[in-house]
Amino acid sequence: MSDGGKIMEDFEKIKVTLRFGGDNFPMTFEDWLDINCKMSPIKHMETRYDRNIETKKYLSDFLSGEINWGKELRLHNHDAYHPVFISAPTGAGKNYYLVHNILGSLLDKNMQSKDREQILLFSNRVALGRQTKLDIAKFICEWTGDNRYEKSINTRTDEGLDEVHDFGDIIMYSYQQVVDANIDFSEYNIRYVIFDECHFFTSDAAFNPSTGSILETLMDKFYNVTRLYMSSTMGTTFEPIIRSEVAHYRKTNYASDRADKRLFFSYYNMSRHYDYLKFKSWKTNQDIISEIQKNEDKWLIFVSNKNSGNILKKSIKTSIPNIEVEFITAESKETSIYKEIIKNEKLPSNIRVLITTAVIDNGVNIKDEKVRNIVIDVPDRVEFIQMLVLS
Repeated sequence: MSDGGKIMEDFEKIKVTLRFGGDNFPMTFEDWLDINCKMSPIKHMETRYDRNIETKKYLSDFLSGEINWGKELRLHNHDAYHPVFISAPTGAGKNYYLVHNILGSLLDKNMQSKDREQILLFSNRVALGRQTKLDIAKFICEWTGDNRYEKSINTRTDEGLDEVHDFGDIIMYSYQQVVDANIDFSEYNIRYVIFDECHFFTSDAAFNPSTGSILETLMDKFYNVTRLYMSSTMGTTFEPIIRSEVAHYRKTNYASDRADKRLFFSYYNMSRHYDYLKFKSWKTNQDIISEIQKNEDKWLIFVSNKNSGNILKKSIKTSIPNIEVEFITAESKETSIYKEIIKNEKLPSNIRVLITTAVIDNGVNIKDEKVRNIVIDVPDRVEFIQMLVLS
């Protein structure tokens, strides 16, 4: 087997069904990579699995020495032919790494160069986008002394913040916005594209039929720049992204005109450790209510739909009349409770139990020491992991 087999070492084996010559047969994803290496008329595809560093807690430590951003802002020799995948658990400081390491290095480089390069960052959720924009504006002010973006953001409502995209050295949009608005990026000097929470392409497919076309559209637009894919739940989306990368490599002029250039993947997989969590299962809402009554800690409860949330809230209020319990959904984004959670990264002080749908699942930080109990009642594996270590 070629190096293609190594990329999935110590990683979940993804079973796929491929059709060649009219025959269906199941195979592991590394076998698919191997076959494509051999079948490719270009025969210039390489893959690499980078070692799993288990002793690091945060992404910035995990990638120290593995990916060198430095003043030249080079991921070793990463370019349009060398996409990078970073799989790190929720809580490993992915957003911190994105802002402080990647953006910080670019700011340093641009201050010393006349050829200003820019990062294009995609997010998958409104809440995540708002929070990241606040972090970016604050960081740029602290790093360079330029407070223009922070001052501008502080004068805007949350809805107004959704319309802010240009932060000078970094441009930020949601995946859906780029496709819906057909935005022209020719005025920018985009050098790096970061697909944050890239599991969007598969996890949202159940209710968003456009995720596949969004991936293809973005690949068409940005195949000539360095691409970085980041997620805490890379497993389900890794295969379709690789498929798209290979397909675009084959059909672009890069493959035919530059046969010396090889498609080369780097995959960085950070170990998951959940031994700090104590797991417990409940069968009924009353079991949860009984636990809530045992202490004064705050509770964060995820439910899969509105009906379940409404029933649970009513049950809690019936059993514990004096408790402050709230339920938020996608329709709650303009409420003061939702905005306070996003802004302060805490539950409002008067709320002891917050019931929520996936509206605050990924990318939203809750740094509330009083939230010591999380209940997750969702069937989706990706959502479950995103919710598990939210706080």
